[in-house]
Amino acid sequence: MWGSPHYPTGPGASYGRLMDHFLGERYLPATARGDIVGDSDRLQSAARAVGAVRLVQTLYVPHDEICLYLFEADSADLVSRAAAAAAIALEQVQRVDATLGMPS
Repeated sequence: MWGSPHYPTGPGASYGRLMDHFLGERYLPATARGDIVGDSDRLQSAARAVGAVRLVQTLYVPHDEICLYLFEADSADLVSRAAAAAAIALEQVQRVDATLGMPS
């Protein structure tokens, strides 16, 4: 799993309020798998620049050659703008229900 240890965890932690979660998806062939860390770093930087977007987690599904990005954001449009600024072509961005961390 990839993600940034440099940011607080939990819903809305970086903005002090709850935010919606969005899942971005893109095809990533196995030959490009080595680019995931660099792509995630670029995407995190672009998300900070756009504002009201935070990359929470990056997952790669090797069997399906799919890379999934979990975001906290105010809107799907902001996620798409961050991805475009990072030169990452997301095939789709959808709002999802996500529970982060383990329930106590």
